[in-house]
Amino acid sequence: MRTFEIPCAPFELSGLVSPQPGRFWRLPEGLIDRINDGVAYHARQTAGACVRFATNSQAIGLSVRIREHPPWTTMPVNGMAGCDVYIDGRFAAVIGPAAFGRLEYSGEVRLPARAMREVRINLPLFATVESISVSLEDDARVCAPAPYKYQRPVVFYGSSITNGACASHPANAYTTMLAMRMGFEEYNLGFSGSARGEDAMAEYIASLDMAAFVYDYDHNAPDAAHLEATHERFFRTVRAKQPDLPIIMLSKPDFDSDPKVNAIRREIIRRTYERALADGDRFVRFIDGETLFCRDESRQHCTTDGCHPNDLGFYRMADAVMPVLQELLSGCRCPG
Repeated sequence: MRTFEIPCAPFELSGLVSPQPGRFWRLPEGLIDRINDGVAYHARQTAGACVRFATNSQAIGLSVRIREHPPWTTMPVNGMAGCDVYIDGRFAAVIGPAAFGRLEYSGEVRLPARAMREVRINLPLFATVESISVSLEDDARVCAPAPYKYQRPVVFYGSSITNGACASHPANAYTTMLAMRMGFEEYNLGFSGSARGEDAMAEYIASLDMAAFVYDYDHNAPDAAHLEATHERFFRTVRAKQPDLPIIMLSKPDFDSDPKVNAIRREIIRRTYERALADGDRFVRFIDGETLFCRDESRQHCTTDGCHPNDLGFYRMADAVMPVLQELLSGCRCPG
């Protein structure tokens, strides 16, 4: 078997800023330690990142070394620190630590026949990765993957839910479900407990070359007053730099956790949206978080702890966001 240390050509590593072994970061060096301590910690993890390539190898091996990962009781270790492998868009395997605390792991996918296939390996949601290597048969071909359908990434900014808590494996985060269904590079700026709508983060996001922006940091605003002081300002900062950028704003999906307070917070977000519409903005949408898990009794089965979505919750979130995002990316700009 030949072993390739990632990053290297022709393997494509998406969703990270200038990646190199031991430094798989989601924010650039000049910013990563400037927002808050939680962002500095989580931005060094690999949520939303993936390795893509094409090969005809019948055996595909993966080895990963991580520095650490938090021991959450509500999230499976394979979601926190593992990888999942998709072949031609279909689930093939989860490769991850045998238990919490294991810092090195490896595994292999074996395929029934030799043929060129598109391979996608989604990286851990909440682990600091030190090294990634892929092994292929000695005589196998390997080349760059097919290009994404969309030339520019979709950027997501938000709380632990955006960060992927509590998906059972990386592809089950709603952001990655959308990326894989629709064919875009995901740029995940979900920072668990730490997305507070700071001006420096808004300015950085406003500088990115992106196809669309989805933001949902409702959960991490310490209170309604903080949300009101930052939410519209965040939107205006991005909109001033990118007047035609599709922007989707969400309120929190676990509305039932405190309906009275969450209704107040939802109205703050809705007001940002309504003011944008009143100003003639045709590129903005609002999705009511109360609708994300649907409205029937099954919504009670959509979280692990009353807050963080499980796989069902994330699936429903992806279903709710997808048509809105498709509409905006297709060029339809009628106010929704």
